[in-house]
Amino acid sequence: MLGRRHRRRATPASARPLGDDLPSAIDPPPGCRVHTRCPVAVDTCRTVAPEPRTIGEGGHQVACHLVTDDGTGPDVRRTQGAAP
Repeated sequence: MLGRRHRRRATPASARPLGDDLPSAIDPPPGCRVHTRCPVAVDTCRTVAPEPRTIGEGGHQVACHLVTDDGTGPDVRRTQGAAP
């Protein structure tokens, strides 16, 4: 293990950054902490904070109202613009 180097995964070319509207760390908005930057946020995201949960068979953790238990959800890479 000492001879192994940590390899960083490359960012996919299709990855889209969340916007520049960073919420306050001292006074975060109600609901999901990233709803102000998420292009697919819905009303629930603005009022209810999602609980972290395990999805799929790989043990991945997610805290999003729009991701289903099997790990599927909206493809934010194809969404234009940001949420109002």
